[in-house]
Amino acid sequence: MKSYTEYLYFNTKNRIEFVNITKQVEEAVKKSKIKEGIVLVNPMHII
Repeated sequence: MKSYTEYLYFNTKNRIEFVNITKQVEEAVKKSKIKEGIVLVNPMHII
């Protein structure tokens, strides 16, 4: 089984804010070279 981990960091202007990260997640999947499976996006350090 193959796995891949990448950390994405975002700075926001407001305490609560929606950020569209679709493009960054797509790029990470392409970089992983994994052809099929599940992507887990886990938000960390949310205040």
